[in-house]
Amino acid sequence: MESDLVLGLLAFTTLFVIVDPIGMLPFFVSLTGGFSSADRVYVIRRSTLFATVLLLAFAILGQYIFLALHFTIYSFEIAGGVLLFAIGFSMVFGETPGTKLTPMDRDELLSRREEVGIVPLGMPLLAGPGAISSVVIYAQGSEGSLSGSLTLYAAIILVMIVSYVVLRAGVQILDRVGRVGVVAISRIMGLLLTAIAVQFVINGVAGAFGLVLP
Repeated sequence: MESDLVLGLLAFTTLFVIVDPIGMLPFFVSLTGGFSSADRVYVIRRSTLFATVLLLAFAILGQYIFLALHFTIYSFEIAGGVLLFAIGFSMVFGETPGTKLTPMDRDELLSRREEVGIVPLGMPLLAGPGAISSVVIYAQGSEGSLSGSLTLYAAIILVMIVSYVVLRAGVQILDRVGRVGVVAISRIMGLLLTAIAVQFVINGVAGAFGLVLP
């Protein structure tokens, strides 16, 4: 039971840091700047629902991916760790891309309200490669344990609920903390993510060579 709780806490922390809904706010507010309040809520609901279903699908089918492609959890941990490190590194030293849109871009997005909730918000911003890789790794870690799997599913759903709430309050949050505050929070999240990524790589290398970590 305690191990399941630790798994759920780790999964929630990792996914929340990767998704980084606070860091998404400048992009999201700019992306939906010309939307009505009702349209913005619709897009948020659609994107978080799509991301939830996608991540749950990978959590459930993750073991079959390993069987089909004939690789071990250790190789996936190393690859996932490298990917997460790259994402975390860009969060610490880079900037969120695409925070500026031209009037033509906004007009096009307004005409594609149905699609915006899926791409780019649902995927890759909420459920991108980093989140998917993490979900598959944690799913393998809970293999054979129904309670562990349910804990992982609950962590995914909880992250998306929090993301929904943050995006709903996006304008108010930006008004209070400002873009500088959002960047600072995003960089702290990036630092945490690089630490998680390094641990993934350490676990993968240790497992591949049959080493037991303390």
